[in-house]
This record gives sequence, structure tokens and C-alpha cells, in this order.
Amino acid sequence: MKNWKLPAAVGLLGLGGSIFFAVNYPAVEGIGAKVRLPVFHGAMTWANLMVFAALIVYAILFLVKKDEKYYRMGEGIRWTAIAMWFSGTVLGFLAAMNTWDFTGSKTPEIQLLMSDPRLIAQVCIALGGLVMIVLPLIVEKQRSMSIADIVFPTVLFVALAWAMNAGKALHPDSPVLNSDELIIKLLFFCMVISDMVMAAGFAAAIASFRTKRLSEADAKSLLS
Repeated sequence: MKNWKLPAAVGLLGLGGSIFFAVNYPAVEGIGAKVRLPVFHGAMTWANLMVFAALIVYAILFLVKKDEKYYRMGEGIRWTAIAMWFSGTVLGFLAAMNTWDFTGSKTPEIQLLMSDPRLIAQVCIALGGLVMIVLPLIVEKQRSMSIADIVFPTVLFVALAWAMNAGKALHPDSPVLNSDELIIKLLFFCMVISDMVMAAGFAAAIASFRTKRLSEADAKSLLS
């Protein structure tokens, strides 16, 4: 795809859809409309995991077929997935601070938050994401980066599997999956789908933009 603006517009449309469904998510007893933030965060996390899975698929496709288009798309997916994870990490902390009950505790809030295995895993993965952002500046071979694009998400899935089984600490059970209300589940999965559309659009836009820039750079080098 030569025009990056169209997929970028699709990405923005997906983001707008996710926000729309979140804003219309019904308030619940206890925390009221504050539930929208953790649900929005949860939907983004679900979509984010699927994006990381797609990163593995495109990395394998490049290693097998040696086709540049798979690497460029994988590059776009990598940037999108990491950006989503950073956004989700911030949203996760904001959601926790706004919806978890810290009253009666003498322990500082940040210390309580960092006692939750899922938040610990989320922060550690975000730090790994920083490494993945810097790595292309050090590693020039596409094959090596594609291997990293397989290893990092794999470690991510292992870390999350550990966190899910290490005890919930302060992390509550899913208000969506445990709900009997159809509208609650429907809006949640609409958010997940919208986030996936957003990710696909932004990833394709990045891949298209990078391909165009590299083609222009090659053309200039031939003329010089």
C-alpha cells in the first residue's frame, strides 16, 4: 500500500470507535462510571495481545519467505504493539488508582500497586518494549530483528501467564466476563474489535510510510 494516509485514517476510526463504546459503557454499582477506564484498558490489552501474536506470524513469514513486505509490515506491527502497551500500562495505573480501594492502608499507594503481579509484569514488559525500540538502531540485520520479534512476544506471553497464576493481589476479577448483562459483554468486545482495527490501520500506515521513505532514499542514492 503506497498511501499511508488511508490506513492511518482507518486506525483513527478504530480508536474513535473504541472510545465511543467505552463512553457508552454502563456504570456499575460501587464505582459507577469509573468502571469505563479499567474496561477500556482491559479491551486494549486483549487487542494488544493479538497484535503481538500477529508480530510473531509476520516475523516467521519473513524468515521463511524472505519477502521485504513481511518485514515492513512486521516493523509496523512492532511499533504499534509497543505503543499500545505503553498506553495500556499508563491506563492500567490510572485505572488502579481511580477504582481500587486504598482506604485504611498505611502503605503508600504506589507500593501497593507494585505488589500486584499483573502490574509488575506490565511494567517489566514495557521496559522490554524500550529495548525493542532501541534494538533496530543497534541491530542492522533484518533476520536478527525478526528473531527478536518472535522472542519478545513469546517472553511477554510467558510473563503474563506467570502473573495470572501468581495471585491477583489487588487486581479484581473481570467485571465483564463475570457479568450476566449482555450489553456489558457486547460493548467490551466491540472495544476489542475497534482496538484491533486501530492497530491494523496504524501498523499498515507505518509500514507504508517506511517503505515509501526507504524507496525515496534508494532513488536519491542512485541519482547522487
